[in-house]
Amino acid sequence: MGGKGNTTAVIIMLTLVFLVIMFFLYQILGPVLPWLPFGHRNIFEDQVENWKVYQNLPYSFSFKYPETWFASGRTPSSGFVSFSSPGNDTELAMMVYKDRNYESVEDFLKTLDRNRSTAYNGRPSVEAFKEQKIKISKTDAVKRSGVMASGGFPVMEAYLEREGVVYGFIFYLYRNQGETITGEQIDLFDQILTTFIFIDPFK
Repeated sequence: MGGKGNTTAVIIMLTLVFLVIMFFLYQILGPVLPWLPFGHRNIFEDQVENWKVYQNLPYSFSFKYPETWFASGRTPSSGFVSFSSPGNDTELAMMVYKDRNYESVEDFLKTLDRNRSTAYNGRPSVEAFKEQKIKISKTDAVKRSGVMASGGFPVMEAYLEREGVVYGFIFYLYRNQGETITGEQIDLFDQILTTFIFIDPFK
């Protein structure tokens, strides 16, 4: 009996020691070795290090976009800005929606889809075919992809809500056709989304 009890105690002690070691490895190595199973660093952090930064002080947020991209021809405002790729085949639009106090992203999307339902010659201007819930800047968000009825090209979009205001990213893929979106394009959109942060206007 005594031998079995000692063996059980040793196993419990070794398990506790192992858990403590793994905890400290997570705290120490996780931020600098994202490829480890316990890493928690943003996997895109190094890739976006040299990107340009757009900062919006009226709405207290910022995000990064590729260093080779430039402001598009659309007229910017405090609640709207867009950037285009060098070949003008991809455009990123960032919009702030504050026309009313939205209760959630889902509340906003109901309104958006209702407005779009007959916006293109009585048909939906965008037909969504995929939707997933994600986090942007530690905030619940929704990412969707669909097809623009006017040009037949795909679009990716993401929306998050904070204090009744909705922040939206729309990624236009002008050279693609139908629902075709490459893995590289999805990664690029995700990279941009991971750089979005709310900023303290008083700092």
